[in-house]
Amino acid sequence: MASVDERISNLVEEHLGITDHTRLSAKSSELGINSLVLVAFLKKVNEEFSISVSPSEAPSFTTLQNFIDHVKTLVN
Repeated sequence: MASVDERISNLVEEHLGITDHTRLSAKSSELGINSLVLVAFLKKVNEEFSISVSPSEAPSFTTLQNFIDHVKTLVN
């Protein structure tokens, strides 16, 4: 089975179209990701990892990397 990093990376590429992972530390708004796209992505991540991150938590993740780090704490 793929690692958590690989699975998240695949979701980021597939659902957000971000292939340059050095950009994950940029603010979501700088990446052109609006709140609707972010919530849809959050739902996909919740499904993939069988976790429950509420859409109301989304604004607290200022970058995708913040969100990814949070997911890793929930999964590991």
